[in-house]
Amino acid sequence: LSSWAPAARNLAKLQKEVLERMSTVDPGPDGLKPMAPIEADCEDHESLVRMCARAKCVLTCAGPYFSYGEGVVRACIEARTHYVDITGEVGWVESMMRKYGAEAEARGVLLVSCSGYDSVPPDLATFLAAKALEGEGEVLQRFEAFVGSSGGAMPTGTIETGCEALASAKRRALGAATLGMLGGEEGDEAGGVAGDAAATFVPEAERENLRRNLL
Repeated sequence: LSSWAPAARNLAKLQKEVLERMSTVDPGPDGLKPMAPIEADCEDHESLVRMCARAKCVLTCAGPYFSYGEGVVRACIEARTHYVDITGEVGWVESMMRKYGAEAEARGVLLVSCSGYDSVPPDLATFLAAKALEGEGEVLQRFEAFVGSSGGAMPTGTIETGCEALASAKRRALGAATLGMLGGEEGDEAGGVAGDAAATFVPEAERENLRRNLL
């Protein structure tokens, strides 16, 4: 790594909240001070592509990813820039791999998810345990990790991810309870809302009745 630059949609806030604090800290002999920040907005795809075109790899830390992540994935593939995130949203990761995995592979772009807190401590602990057992002539067969809190607050993105997970579970439950007439997830065979092909056999009056009783 020879250089890096932060990016945000609000450069003034980035400067005040992050860069001013970093400017007082010596990165040390192995560290790098950031280059000029890049303005990029998840709601402005062209700005994302311009950002990605300036880098070999983009590390995105803005969640929840189901709201803000897909545009960065698309932009990285378009610019042939490797992509790394810190999400723990497994369902979203799976959907991105299904949607963009083949195209990313064809264009030589790496899509690496779950590279932060959700995976690094267990991965490192597993590796160290395996190496220690290997030194004793043993092989690690199974590893379980337990994580607890030690103060601090939950990030806003994590809270929003949890709320979306609950809402998704409710939609799926409604889809199952009404045989797909209400609720479900986009792409589900049994999913659907009023107006979908899977629900057109239900009279409009009955669909409204179901909504009043179940939603």
